[in-house]
Amino acid sequence: MLNILLVEDNLSFALEVEMIISEIGYNRIGTVESAAAAYAMMEKGHPDLIIADVSLKGEKDGIDMINDLKDYKGAVIFITQYRDKSLYERAKRLQPIAYLVKPFDKFSLQSCIETAFLSLTSEQEESTATKELVDTNENFFIKQNNVLSKVHIMDIQSIHSDGNYCEFVLIGGKKYALKMSLVSALKKLPERDFIRVHQRYALQAKLIDGINTTESVILIGEERYPMGRTYRKQLLERFNRL
Repeated sequence: MLNILLVEDNLSFALEVEMIISEIGYNRIGTVESAAAAYAMMEKGHPDLIIADVSLKGEKDGIDMINDLKDYKGAVIFITQYRDKSLYERAKRLQPIAYLVKPFDKFSLQSCIETAFLSLTSEQEESTATKELVDTNENFFIKQNNVLSKVHIMDIQSIHSDGNYCEFVLIGGKKYALKMSLVSALKKLPERDFIRVHQRYALQAKLIDGINTTESVILIGEERYPMGRTYRKQLLERFNRL
């Protein structure tokens, strides 16, 4: 269940947003009119999503309020009645899920809330997957189906990103799939031993048998891997050439 805090000083509009939140089935933990009241509410518990009007009662506006919440890890939707580019540029720096100009309809807000929910769910799942990849100096313990499988780091031949998943392929062909990004996977591996060769592939450098620069292909035994243009220079500089 997504917990939402509404920060809106226009009572009638706040009621409209509250009704929309209720109709689409999410939990509103409270509605406040100012930054100060929002800070007080945050001390009782952090919401998953803050819907904040840019213009608020008190010294600080909605943008200042969100900027002050340094430890807040949830999502933000800004709403405003002003079509002001300078306000939008200030808000954009805080990377909100959306910036909605009043008046907007139920479906516009619902779409933004559901986008926030999907974003938060994806981040939580990746965080969980990363925790399930427990490393020691030489081995990984990959948790799948409540079983910890020991994987020697130097047995990993390649890592292949496929959508939201990374597939770890071992020498010999055994595979493990975890819901995490390739960037997150590489952070768990020794940088000296693994190299990214493509947007979707990373390889153990010592296992590379050849590089076909004409076809932009990397060889490990009988396996062929694509070499991305972005990573070509870095890859070639890493290997001694005569």
